[in-house]
Amino acid sequence: IKNSGHFHAENISQAMDILSIAVSEIGAISEKRINYFMNGVEDKIPQFCALNPGLESGFMLAHVTTAALASENKTLSHPASVDSISTSAGMEDFVSMAPWSAKKCLKIIDNVRSIMAIELMVAANVNFRFSLKPDTLNLLLENPSKSILINKDNSSGPIIPFIFSKPIISTDDFTYELVVDSDTISLIPDWKNPISFPFAPPNGWKEKADYRINILGERLVPIEGKSLKDSIIYIDIASQKKVGYGAITGTIKKFGTSMLVQLKQATNEGNSFYSSVNSKGEFYINNVPEGKYQLIMIDDLDKNNAFSYGTVSPYKNSEWFYVHPDTFEVRANWDIDVGQISMEEK
Repeated sequence: IKNSGHFHAENISQAMDILSIAVSEIGAISEKRINYFMNGVEDKIPQFCALNPGLESGFMLAHVTTAALASENKTLSHPASVDSISTSAGMEDFVSMAPWSAKKCLKIIDNVRSIMAIELMVAANVNFRFSLKPDTLNLLLENPSKSILINKDNSSGPIIPFIFSKPIISTDDFTYELVVDSDTISLIPDWKNPISFPFAPPNGWKEKADYRINILGERLVPIEGKSLKDSIIYIDIASQKKVGYGAITGTIKKFGTSMLVQLKQATNEGNSFYSSVNSKGEFYINNVPEGKYQLIMIDDLDKNNAFSYGTVSPYKNSEWFYVHPDTFEVRANWDIDVGQISMEEK
């Protein structure tokens, strides 16, 4: 009897063992790079990358975690393919141990992911807080521009985001001033994050009025580098005619039970408004800012009141939709009836 079976998994087990050793070494090298920073670098990077050494432990415990994971990988990297044990009453007298070899390889890969994630955290912290090349650039106001036009809406807006080029770590109470109608008001920014705060006048915008915002540079301390180049930055804001609001209505022919209508603004902002369709196929969208819009019909199968895109993994089709070929203009204080809409078949 000649056995020509090729079912033994010794070759797979050996491949997994080699991969385990290689990946384990990647994790060990990553841990050594982290360890380099834990000792501090001369007088430029403090021990454990802590902002206040002695009071804070910095990344000490994070490094302990990577050391533990790297040590665990050393044990898991022992080749499983060199082991064997007879099973099935000797019918399987030499076992490849491939399942265990592959299982521990997955565990090593997972450990190394954690080690390298911690290394990225340490590296980002060092690069951001303790750069070996100090930032000498001035803080910049990236938004808004020095002169802008706005249209008052029906909710005391718009809200203008003020965005800086670097995180601000310290400010005085009154960082900027609002000048309107010859009156100057000192204001405290409501920081939403270290680089930005929203702005709108305390009493809302006035129609056809001029505003000036004075940003006081000496009261802003960035995380690194210098403050604003100029001691005061002026932002001029012209409030124009108030935005008008209208509505749009229509009827859909041959609609499904999950039909949703999207009204999308035909501009870069792309603001959208949604309406369900009633049992008669009618939809009505009100409180819409005047402007030009597109109508999009969506088969909202998941009932989330928005269009759902498809995915590759797991595979899932996007929701069916139909874009009306015409553009509709919404006018202030008008209800625009687009009539009956006949959609193409799915």
